Amino acid sequence: MNCRECKSYVLLLLVMACGLAGCKPLSPELKMDPPVKSSQWTTPQDGSFVVEKAWWTAMGDPMLDSLIEDATSQNLDLGLLIDRMRQAEIKLKGAKADQWPKLSATAGYRALFIEDFDTDSYSLGTGLGWEVDVWGRLKARKQAQRLEYKATEADWRAGYLVVVGGVSRTYLFIRQLDEQHNLHQDTLWIAQEMLTLYEQQQAAGVGTADTVSKQRADIIRLESQLQDINARRQLLLNELALILGREPGSVSIEPADLQDTVQLIAFPDQIQANLLQRRPDLIAAELRVKSAYHLQESTRAARWPQVTIGATGSTFSTAFLGSQWIAMIVPQIAFPNLDPQTKIRLQLSEVNLEASQKQYKKAVLKAINEVAGVVVTLSQHETQLTNEAKRLSEYRSSRSAVKGRVDAGVANRVELLGADLNLLAVKQRQLDLYTQLLLDQVNLHNALGGGW
Repeated sequence: MNCRECKSYVLLLLVMACGLAGCKPLSPELKMDPPVKSSQWTTPQDGSFVVEKAWWTAMGDPMLDSLIEDATSQNLDLGLLIDRMRQAEIKLKGAKADQWPKLSATAGYRALFIEDFDTDSYSLGTGLGWEVDVWGRLKARKQAQRLEYKATEADWRAGYLVVVGGVSRTYLFIRQLDEQHNLHQDTLWIAQEMLTLYEQQQAAGVGTADTVSKQRADIIRLESQLQDINARRQLLLNELALILGREPGSVSIEPADLQDTVQLIAFPDQIQANLLQRRPDLIAAELRVKSAYHLQESTRAARWPQVTIGATGSTFSTAFLGSQWIAMIVPQIAFPNLDPQTKIRLQLSEVNLEASQKQYKKAVLKAINEVAGVVVTLSQHETQLTNEAKRLSEYRSSRSAVKGRVDAGVANRVELLGADLNLLAVKQRQLDLYTQLLLDQVNLHNALGGGW
């Protein structure tokens, strides 16, 4: 075959390879079936509640704002999620690089010694190999990796919400303990006052020893509860330090009452949102379904004949022949479907696709249940807090009436102290409901997908 015939043969092979790539039938796009029937949480709504990106600032607490800012920049879990994003980005670059020709180079030296005869030879060669993506295997693999990279971005957003929620809840519990500590101190003071009165009554012969003993036991209980509050506060500070990426004991917060530092956020009467577009965890799950589909397509295409075109050029030099140059273009066709492992890999990819679809549906159902549950508890706690405010008003009126009788000399001071204890009990219940309502608001913002 002369040089012109060789060139024609190579050109014909290139045309045939490109023609095969252009004639590949397009795979049908994946049809994502609705994970649930029409719902106010999975369909676009005109009256959707808009969540601000920094929604926690509406609580009006600069300390909380500062803690969340530090946590979102220093949290170690978020740092790991960023590393996973970088890994996925590198893998995407690798998938893109697989579509380009591969260049190689070789160099060699050989010395031959035979009786009274020796010679040296040198060689230098280059090679270029290109897999013609006839059936779209490499393209599908690149698309799968691109979707996985986008899924890791959504994972980071979901992790961001977890960190914000963790800081907010921990901080609210710390402030609740601060206010609870003050209420317990007031309760302890009243208990000590009552003990003094009981001791005076016993000394006057109108009181009993068992009443005094019971009161002393109650004071011991209250002192133990104060110690428990202090210990729980320190444990929460250590937990907050962990979220901030710091060592335990490195975070300190000056005490302050919860209801004086953190305010409730106003919500509309009707809350609607399309969670499929707003929840980053649902977005990541959907992207992984699509990624699994393209991986399945890539695995399916890998069972078809693979066409590779290789071009090599080399030069060698010997003492007898001088310098010589050789160039070749060699097409290769492989038949992977003869390998039973390719069928096994295809079956695994099909199972992985089914598993990712089930995981997506599970995530959607869990998200809907989460939002619906928070909406119910939010409404319940709002009603209970309103009722507790009414109870507090009634107990204050009752305390005023008791004080009037004490001032008139028709009631003793023990009755007034008992009325004060009733007021403190209602305030404790009010504090608990206020905390629960704030936690509901934090959970609802996160359940709606945050401000993305």
